[in-house]
Amino acid sequence: MKNFWLYFVRIVSLLLFLFVMFRNISVIWIVLYGITLIAAFFFGRFFCGWICPINTCMIATDKIVKKHKLPQRKTPSWLSSGWFSWLLFIAFIAFVVTSQVLKRQLLPIPLYFAGVAIILTFFFLPEVFHNAICPFGTLQKLCGRTALFSRRVVTEKCTGCKTCVSVCPPNAISIDPKNHRASIDVALCHQCFECETVCPAQAIIYKRKS
Repeated sequence: MKNFWLYFVRIVSLLLFLFVMFRNISVIWIVLYGITLIAAFFFGRFFCGWICPINTCMIATDKIVKKHKLPQRKTPSWLSSGWFSWLLFIAFIAFVVTSQVLKRQLLPIPLYFAGVAIILTFFFLPEVFHNAICPFGTLQKLCGRTALFSRRVVTEKCTGCKTCVSVCPPNAISIDPKNHRASIDVALCHQCFECETVCPAQAIIYKRKS
């Protein structure tokens, strides 16, 4: 039932995104994004996992890639620091401000990023775009890093099987080398159900920060 609502919200969000982009009323999407930024302080980076149409397209693309067993590369070293995503974000803001000042029609930039993300997914793991390229995920990451509620690992239940690690799109889960238990980086977590669904010990739950 959880997955049903997740997929339902993703499809509705994708349709809304396409509608506002092609009708050139992208301000609606900008407002929605701003609301989710505020919400990220409390509920985590759920925009990326539930609402973001770019992620929805990437999920479908990634399934095709995995079905055909195409090779996907990890994050290149020059992108790993995350500076590139901030550069793109600043460029996006500058473009929006300039368009408003000059009273020019806003181009559907997010739509172009969706196309880039789909192409990249054929060659790189999803985490590359999510963590190192996406300009819209940069602020989500920043606001969600201290989220009041998030998916977290119940250490006492975790067996360190690494099943959750293999299914996490943004690579937000790692195994502690000391206690061999999983831990979730809240700043990267998309708040989806991928890890929670596959965990054999039911050690991953959505709970308040202790």
